[in-house]
Amino acid sequence: MELQQHLAEILGILLENKHEIYLCLPAMAFRSKKALFAALTDHIWRRIQGWHEKTLSQASKAVLIQAVVQAIPSYAMSCYRLPGSLLKELHSLAADFFWHDGDRRKIHWLAWDKMCMSKSIGGLGFRNLEAFNLALLGKQLWRILSKPHSLVGRVLKVKYFPRTHLFDAQLGSRPSYTWRSMYAALDLVQSGCRWRIATDSELILQIPLSLTGELDLIVWRYTRNGMFSVCSAYHLALALSSSAGPSGKRWPKHVWRAIWQSHILNKAKLFTWRAIRNILPTTRNLKRRLPSEFLCCPFYNCEDETPIHALLHCSFAQ
Repeated sequence: MELQQHLAEILGILLENKHEIYLCLPAMAFRSKKALFAALTDHIWRRIQGWHEKTLSQASKAVLIQAVVQAIPSYAMSCYRLPGSLLKELHSLAADFFWHDGDRRKIHWLAWDKMCMSKSIGGLGFRNLEAFNLALLGKQLWRILSKPHSLVGRVLKVKYFPRTHLFDAQLGSRPSYTWRSMYAALDLVQSGCRWRIATDSELILQIPLSLTGELDLIVWRYTRNGMFSVCSAYHLALALSSSAGPSGKRWPKHVWRAIWQSHILNKAKLFTWRAIRNILPTTRNLKRRLPSEFLCCPFYNCEDETPIHALLHCSFAQ
């Protein structure tokens, strides 16, 4: 403390006990990850609680989730790999907000990982934050690959891979949180990269010596221009993830495309999506969630209420 006071007097600055927070990250890093990301979770929670759930439709909630829960952590995820417990907490927060319906019991009608799948295969297009986190960190690795003489590239090379290529780097002993985060995305970047040979030959043993002396380049195979993009890396991370199984694949893509491209209200699109996915609160579906209650169609008591019955066959609907 005396040293800090002495330096403050020399530099003519004031000591601050509480450091500022920039984009939900503190100016000084903490050893505890919980303390490091406390401001992030608190900020998202306050933004979500600022809206009245009872007055929002599910379509409006979906927009709010994309604009708040999935957008606010972007800067933090581009710097660090967020702990799995924190990502689960954010997913749970978003799912609870989406499915909460007033004072009634919360029933999550569809698993969150399935809702994170693309709309073209039956999901809602929400971001899988774990895959998105790796894609953003992969962008940092791509910058080191494309600009090895940058300051961050030189610092990391000297410390972690002084005699090897980035793809051959090891985690090392007592690595920084920044390097451990970037290292977690190394397999993802390697999966999407390939070498572009200067002479465009596939077999390096058969190519003649280049007359132009051009260097071989690393290109990203999932974009047309060969440059890394977070979007393509995100979809690659989903494809490599074991939890990214196809959702709603029994319905062809043109069915889902017709729903989301139709010129109707967003809440009508979402209702149609729920009907096709069979996740409406019909009596048959409620029986699976609430087996202790005997439920049937309130207008046609001799038949279970299914989406087909409720929308087409029920006398009340007709």
